[in-house]
Amino acid sequence: MQGKGGFYLGSIGGPAARLAQDCIKSVAVLEYPELGMEAIWKIDVQDFPAFIVVDDKGNDFYAETAKPLAMRITKRPGL
Repeated sequence: MQGKGGFYLGSIGGPAARLAQDCIKSVAVLEYPELGMEAIWKIDVQDFPAFIVVDDKGNDFYAETAKPLAMRITKRPGL
């Protein structure tokens, strides 16, 4: 991923099927079709709300945002 400029995208969960129906214009397997959903895919989208979860430099959105939050929350307010 790092050498080729790839990345993982994340999107909202609930309306994902509807977003896919409206926003995905084409889908093609580029490499390793025998891996099924783990293959390398090219998906052309338009107006698809998404964010980069892991970029080509190895930055992880969830790891970066979870650390400071976990350190700040020591007790739930009102408990």
